[in-house]
Amino acid sequence: MIRGLWIEITVMAAVSLLGMMLSTSIGYSLFLGSAVYAVPHVIFTLMSLRHIGDGQSTALLLSVAVGFVGKLLLMGFGLALIFTQDAGAEPLPLMLAVVGFYVLGQIVTGILSSMAASAAEEA
Repeated sequence: MIRGLWIEITVMAAVSLLGMMLSTSIGYSLFLGSAVYAVPHVIFTLMSLRHIGDGQSTALLLSVAVGFVGKLLLMGFGLALIFTQDAGAEPLPLMLAVVGFYVLGQIVTGILSSMAASAAEEA
């Protein structure tokens, strides 16, 4: 879990810095877009996985549901805040960053989950 979050933070910083090399507004937009995805995702991950391993499946399902709804609300609020304020962000790089980091999150989650599953099978 923590490893996946560090991977996302590292990629977020690298993408933002590379965008800054093209244009300040593009780098800023990429940073905002990745932050709109990353901050709610971190909260969702911490909320949804806090009951793993304690045998309370009802509490686990409830925390996943609450975390997912909270993630969607925070992402919507973040995008609404950016687009209603004069944040100076360019819409295309911002939305590409949100979608790109969503896809990256799915890939990282899949890889780390398969690694954990194969490690559990070997034990």
